[in-house]
Amino acid sequence: MTVEEDVRKNSKDIHELTVNVTRLATIVENSEKRHDSDMDVMKEAVQGISRLNERIGATVGMEKDIASMRETMAEQKGDIRTIRHDLNNALNAITGISIVNEKLNEATSTIAAQGAKIEGLESWRDKMDGAGIMGLNERVNKLELVNSNKDGKVAAFTGTAKGVWSFVSTPFWMAVTAVTVWILSGMYGGKGPIGGE
Repeated sequence: MTVEEDVRKNSKDIHELTVNVTRLATIVENSEKRHDSDMDVMKEAVQGISRLNERIGATVGMEKDIASMRETMAEQKGDIRTIRHDLNNALNAITGISIVNEKLNEATSTIAAQGAKIEGLESWRDKMDGAGIMGLNERVNKLELVNSNKDGKVAAFTGTAKGVWSFVSTPFWMAVTAVTVWILSGMYGGKGPIGGE
């Protein structure tokens, strides 16, 4: 083989090598582009995953907030029940105080009426001076004297009656009384000796 043939062959090989290198460069470039595209897709995917994680975190935070709100609402319901209970107790206390006030007013009125009566009695007592009391004492003494006189008259009458009865109740006078009654009964239609049957 001559030098010219070697040069031609080498030129051909160089050309083929150049073509192959050019193809390889194109393949590498395309591969780099695809890699860049894949990297972009992966970046977008990572960003999407990050956003999704953020949403999940926000959702978890919202769930925590909702749970906290529920607890707060339950506490508020308990507070409301306590407030209602306290209000009912306050209303009952107010009602009881009103009833007590009414009773106190009634008692005050009663006490005032009793006070008026007491004042009337005190004024009457003040009007009763020594002379009035002496006059009452005199009336009492007169009544006692009248009663004693009546008692004396009753005692005298009782003594007289007892004396008459003790006199009449003797056997002689009892017989005389019986005969007298028997005679009088014959005079008035009985069975006595005078005018009797």
